[in-house]
Amino acid sequence: MENTTKKTQETKKDAKKAPAPVLSIIAGGNGTRLFPISHGGCPKQFCRLNETDTFIQDSIKRFMDSGFDAKRIVIVVTNDKQYELALEQTQGLGVIEPNILLIPPCHDYAGAMTVSDDFIEEKFGDVVIVHTPADQYVVRGEAFTSAVRTLCESATKTPSLLGVFKSDLNTVMGCGNIYFEDGDGAVRLVKGFEEKPPKEIAEQMLREGNTVVNSGICAWKPSQLPKKFRHITGALKTDELMNEFKKLNVVIGQFPWYDCGTLDSYWAISKKTPNHQNASLHANDGRVYRSNCLRSLFVTIDGVDLYASNINDTAVVVNQVAGKLAICTVKKSSSQLVRDLADDFEKSKSVLEHHFVLNGTNNRVARTNCIEEIYCGFVGCDDINVTAVKTLDGRYIISVSRDATPASNN
Repeated sequence: MENTTKKTQETKKDAKKAPAPVLSIIAGGNGTRLFPISHGGCPKQFCRLNETDTFIQDSIKRFMDSGFDAKRIVIVVTNDKQYELALEQTQGLGVIEPNILLIPPCHDYAGAMTVSDDFIEEKFGDVVIVHTPADQYVVRGEAFTSAVRTLCESATKTPSLLGVFKSDLNTVMGCGNIYFEDGDGAVRLVKGFEEKPPKEIAEQMLREGNTVVNSGICAWKPSQLPKKFRHITGALKTDELMNEFKKLNVVIGQFPWYDCGTLDSYWAISKKTPNHQNASLHANDGRVYRSNCLRSLFVTIDGVDLYASNINDTAVVVNQVAGKLAICTVKKSSSQLVRDLADDFEKSKSVLEHHFVLNGTNNRVARTNCIEEIYCGFVGCDDINVTAVKTLDGRYIISVSRDATPASNN
């Protein structure tokens, strides 16, 4: 009995010595992947994930559910607008303003992690830091919480990554992947990496079962970083950083995880109607009306009513971009092209002065009282009619339709 009591006291003493981990949410970005839902002024992590939360709000709540203290959450942004959005969207969640870290935009994901490490080490000491992107969708629950706890435990001794088993070919081909060594348990040694493999290699990876998709979530102590990457001031690629670690662990997670990199994937994670598989997101004063639509995504904003008819397997997005209303109709199978479009838009705002078409034919636009106020575009779509009307009270009514015989409301 005496020995048991002594061990219990020692365990409690060790627990007191180990400070709680700190969460670093990397929330910079240029907003090109879900254009025009996201754009330069509002990248994806600050866009709505569902009717109640944005991506970053959901990220904060997910990790708080897993035991993280809100005051030990740091948010990393790369411009003043993102700083304002972070401040606005974290109000009421317990994240404190001094922990919103504004860094130069020259840093990509790996560089942002190392800069936040410097900030966190100075403020909290040499603690375990969990880094996470703010623009992915993860289903909350015990499976995720358990994986994060295991990640933190592993990172006390060895820098560690969080991988996720995915069985579908498209996800494996579209993401970074981690090879791990044979063994038992949820923690394995990393053998190597495979970034967006071609179909033949991805199929082999699925057959052999010795890889997981890299979630982008990782953990280590600042003292574990290679010395050459301490206090860096320039760009740093993720693979460059990972290749410098002498040893890496990967924690194998088995929880629902989605990389929301296209409008198609955004539709996939959204709440859908049971029969027609349509998804809608709208602000308090924006409305969506659908007729005879199937497997499509509709997004609108305050002051805009969106009417859609005969739209199948398509995303229709209305948003405010660069002072104008952007209406984008995208065939879901072509949604990867949106990133190229958004890159062009960031370089030259004039590319969307009237309307644009990528891989589409016979699309038509009509405007009333708003000729100079609207960008309108089509990606992978044929025979789409867009009509935009601005009413006397300043409200916009947008109709997007494809010629067909109406069948039902959904």
